[in-house]
Amino acid sequence: MIDVRSDVAAMLDVDPSDLRDDENLIGRGLYSLAVMRLVARWSRQGAAVRFGDLARTPTIDAWRRAVDDALAADSVPADAGESDAADGTAFGLGTMQHAYWLGRSATHALGGVAAHGCCEFRLDGIDAERLANALRALVRRHPTLRTAVDDTGMQRVLEDSASSHLTVHDHRSSAPDVAERVAREVRERMEHQMLDASAGHLLDVELTLLPGGAAVLHVDIDIIAADAVSFRLLLGDLARLYEDPADLAGPAAYSYRRYLADKKASTRLTRSLDERYWRGRASSLPMPPQLPQRPGGPLAGAELRTTRRALTIDAERREHFEAAARSSEVTPAALHAALLAVVIGRWSGASRFLLNVPLFNRRPLHPDVDRLVGDFSSSLLVPVDLSGKDSLEDIARALQEELYEAASHADFEGLDVIRLLGRENGGAVVAPVVFTSGMGLGDLVGPDVRRVFGLPTAGLTQGPQIQLDAQVMDQDGQTLLSWDSRDGHLPDGLVDEMWAEQLRLYGLILEQRREIGEIRGALLAGSLAVVDAPDGSDEPLPLLHTALYDRARRDPDRVCLISEDGGRSTYAEVRDAVLARAGELVARGVRLGDRVVLHLAKGPEQILTALAVLSAGAAYVPIGIDQPAERIRMVASASRPALVVTGDLDREWPAAAVAPSGLSSGVPLDGPVDQEPDAPAYVLYTSGSTGVPKGVVVSHRAVSNTLRACNELARLAPDDTTVAISSLEFDLSAQDLFAPLLVGGSIACPTGDIRRDGLRLAALIRAAGVTQVHAVPGVLRLLCDAVLGENDPAPGCA
Repeated sequence: MIDVRSDVAAMLDVDPSDLRDDENLIGRGLYSLAVMRLVARWSRQGAAVRFGDLARTPTIDAWRRAVDDALAADSVPADAGESDAADGTAFGLGTMQHAYWLGRSATHALGGVAAHGCCEFRLDGIDAERLANALRALVRRHPTLRTAVDDTGMQRVLEDSASSHLTVHDHRSSAPDVAERVAREVRERMEHQMLDASAGHLLDVELTLLPGGAAVLHVDIDIIAADAVSFRLLLGDLARLYEDPADLAGPAAYSYRRYLADKKASTRLTRSLDERYWRGRASSLPMPPQLPQRPGGPLAGAELRTTRRALTIDAERREHFEAAARSSEVTPAALHAALLAVVIGRWSGASRFLLNVPLFNRRPLHPDVDRLVGDFSSSLLVPVDLSGKDSLEDIARALQEELYEAASHADFEGLDVIRLLGRENGGAVVAPVVFTSGMGLGDLVGPDVRRVFGLPTAGLTQGPQIQLDAQVMDQDGQTLLSWDSRDGHLPDGLVDEMWAEQLRLYGLILEQRREIGEIRGALLAGSLAVVDAPDGSDEPLPLLHTALYDRARRDPDRVCLISEDGGRSTYAEVRDAVLARAGELVARGVRLGDRVVLHLAKGPEQILTALAVLSAGAAYVPIGIDQPAERIRMVASASRPALVVTGDLDREWPAAAVAPSGLSSGVPLDGPVDQEPDAPAYVLYTSGSTGVPKGVVVSHRAVSNTLRACNELARLAPDDTTVAISSLEFDLSAQDLFAPLLVGGSIACPTGDIRRDGLRLAALIRAAGVTQVHAVPGVLRLLCDAVLGENDPAPGCA
């Protein structure tokens, strides 16, 4: 007898009488993974319900009917599957295992790396010999830790492997700084190593002994052998074996090999049905998002490296975040995914795309399945559609609906869908942006591990065909948010800009305590193509450049531009210079709605020309002067400009070209050309899925909305002076250029790229009296190091 109400109440830790039959259980706080656990429990009791069916109608009443129907249905007997075999017998890889194995080859896009996760613990005293014994016992206990994968993609369990060997770096007698350097070098090596899977070396445990009895424990696991849940299990077993080798029960009476065979047999029918579903949807699915690529290709060697950015959401803020999700009847995981989707949509220039979502779902095929170490994960491809969504709440609800729909057809896995899309589109498809939710899985580091080893002090995950893996995990009542990214494939500073925007969006919920239904319009920072005025304001939205003219009329002598050489130009002087240049642009044939390429070094002339293009009724297309020749050619050609403004007149351009000095003596316009707020302001080019640059058109309305909200958050005032740091090719440059104009502030403008010269940037900030700096974290750290010295960083810059 299955008691649905009691089982759900136990998951929610409430009294069964507190639950109404028609209550939305997601709004009550039931995690998606808790629903999966209920599916597993009821399946073991003979009710073969499916996750998606429960998730779509999350009420006690609906679930009772689903369970009753499943119990009454005639069961289809699964094939018996393969019998468990002795060690040494070859068997095939699971779907995800096979993908990880193929991704080790550098011949695949974004390949050449192992799928692995590592973490580090700081210890105050440890017995290296006891740890070595515990490690050997751990590898004997879990056969997947000594499983070799041959060059045909078959795996076999070995009697022993290098996984059972503890490497000890004894630096107890070394100088403290030397010992710390060694520990850091061990961590950096392990974070990016590729263990020898062909020899069954899938786990690497190393110990660095430090002076004074301290130590660092380094652990690296190849995901071919263990997914996130298995990693938690093996860490717990290692801690218990260290404390008392006799404490653990005997080995599981089931094997990973048998699990793979039984899973294949038990899902034969549902996989066929789910394949039919995805084939029917394939032609209407969007493609995965494409982030801008590093000009000239990935850095040599750096494409193999991954970096981590992380945020810890403490217990009090976590509770507020989850309450905000529940109030909109979405799961916390769906809200986290929506916040990521907003940022990805903005930087990829796509309103529709596929999000790659790992699914941790061990099937209840044997009572001992939860004791196994292995890769039990699969993946979902979840369609995201930001278009027409008025608020973060709308995005989260729609995304949750798609997540549940995809999970309802998960036996045809995400990797199968990717291959299907590749066949549909005539080429390989990669889904490089991953959202990994471990919410509801339990702490990655359990109480046994905390008692013996403590909490991790560092960690990183890396995988092939992934540019960005955004993860949310539970730990000790807190939420750990992290981004692991392959920065070597992306333009300098891009991920820092994206991460800064992600933190800003989280701040709206965690710090400003906004309801997610209130986060709309400008607060979504231009991620939606066209947005309404923020907070329902009826105030007319200005074109980006009209603030210059309004301020010049009201306060003509206020300083507008401050150049690096100390020169200062008033609003009236800037207005006159811009109108002269706009007049010359019009004289050279630039008309309303045209595009003008700006191939100019950073400096006051670049700002004046950009404002002139807008004042002439056109949109500017920035191309960095340091871009490779082929990209310059492709972007210039793709934009179909009416004119090119450049200091490089010898280059072959697709339209007439003029030097910036050739614009300054034009006959001034009487005023800016009239245009609508939805007219394009600028076009930023990213790399499309085929490698051909793809233009993202940004309207005046979208940027004005964003800047209005950002100015409110930053409390930017007329007496403030900002500094124009960001390249004109990045969205953040709009903050540099137009935000001060909206309030009548001043702009300090460097000449050339100042982002890598902290001392020069600091000198400009002092000389110009800069009061606010808007920049990515990497530039801020450079500035802090320049001002305070590398050995004495500011608290916010470390």
